[in-house]
Amino acid sequence: MTDKTFVQFTIIGGGIIGLSIAKILSQKYPHSEIALFEKSPFLGDETSGRNSGVLHSGIYYPHNSLKHILTIEGHHLWKNSNAKIKKIGKFIFAQSKDEIEAIDKLYENGIKNCVPKIKWANDQELKALNSDVRALKAISSPWTSIIDVPDVIKTLSYECEKSGVMIQKGQEIINLSKSASGHYEYMVGKDVFKTEVLFNCAGLGGVNLRKML
Repeated sequence: MTDKTFVQFTIIGGGIIGLSIAKILSQKYPHSEIALFEKSPFLGDETSGRNSGVLHSGIYYPHNSLKHILTIEGHHLWKNSNAKIKKIGKFIFAQSKDEIEAIDKLYENGIKNCVPKIKWANDQELKALNSDVRALKAISSPWTSIIDVPDVIKTLSYECEKSGVMIQKGQEIINLSKSASGHYEYMVGKDVFKTEVLFNCAGLGGVNLRKML
């Protein structure tokens, strides 16, 4: 019978989500075995690496929807992290009288969603805006930002490894199953692992992993 290596926490996927979970687990459970597996040779090489990195303000989402709540909360978490953030801001503008009603409703939604610092663009801002586009009215959303995704991946992986997380790149999970005892079992190459808690952060590959269960 093949010996099984036990790890308390297993994370599948080495993008921003997987690495963030690994970091938080290593802080909360510093004496636990934590393993992260990424099938690509590089961390953040798929969904995270092709993400725009935009931290949205939350102005568009329905009030109290999960997107609204998590966007606001996530924005605060990123701004309190060590991530490199470029505060670019954004203007949302109406080009015709027909669009003014829509932009008024969008502004009301932003106020209801407690989006920080949104305001109507003043005359000076509109004048500058009109040098490039035709804007009759505009919302200024200075809270909209962009994170440096490669730097975030690099920083998170460093913090994880420093905390003792076992990060394995170029390693794909196969034969994933759940035992009668409630543990998860899987193979990586010829090695068999057993884990108490499994996090599926495999992005586009996450559905296939779920189907194994």
